[in-house]
Amino acid sequence: MSELNARYYDFLYTEDDDYYNEAYNKKYNETYADRKEDTRFQFAEDRSETKIIFSPSILTASSADTKLRANLFKATNEVQERKDNNIRIMFFRKSTSDSSYHIKQVYPANNNLTSPAISTYGYAGHLDDPIEPTLDLNFGAPNEFYFKLTNPYPSANLYNAWWDEYLAEIINKDSKLLSCYLYLTVQDIHSLDFAQLIYIDGALWRLNKVIDFNPSIPQTTKCELLRVIELFYPS
Repeated sequence: MSELNARYYDFLYTEDDDYYNEAYNKKYNETYADRKEDTRFQFAEDRSETKIIFSPSILTASSADTKLRANLFKATNEVQERKDNNIRIMFFRKSTSDSSYHIKQVYPANNNLTSPAISTYGYAGHLDDPIEPTLDLNFGAPNEFYFKLTNPYPSANLYNAWWDEYLAEIINKDSKLLSCYLYLTVQDIHSLDFAQLIYIDGALWRLNKVIDFNPSIPQTTKCELLRVIELFYPS
């Protein structure tokens, strides 16, 4: 099958050199949010890389605090320093803290004694919820966590949402790639939906490519379609 052209498929975030990302990279030789799939395809040793522009935002929690936070700093001689960071992508929400707290040195002259107690905080991280997460912006579960969760770590991530079905179909022994010429109009292209399955010759197909469509000439256009093996796949 022409779409299966590599043995290894790597799904990567862009590396950054903040304290936690650097420590994780050195320990595991990969970025925090990576996922690497081995198709066991014996006729190729190549790697196919899918890399996004964002860097991982590693969540941490101190032993005396239940609030999860993304720490983006450098450390020199164990002293935290602010730094410029690569672009990040995170969920944001107003979350409730287990216990009220005071922001350090909000009113330095009063030694923080009269500042109001706060029971909520602005959470931002790769999990959609810091207490009961169901979605993850990583490609896969990291090798190590810097926090604790009461609920199981979510399996709904970028890989399972967008790539799991595609790889399952091109790896399957019954996988097929159909090349054919279809008559497409400008309206067809305007409303094109790659998620819409197409029925041809008694089988369901998923549109993979539309090649050199010319809106000014009414003619057929070469298309490639992947045969649908299953409609649902295990995580």
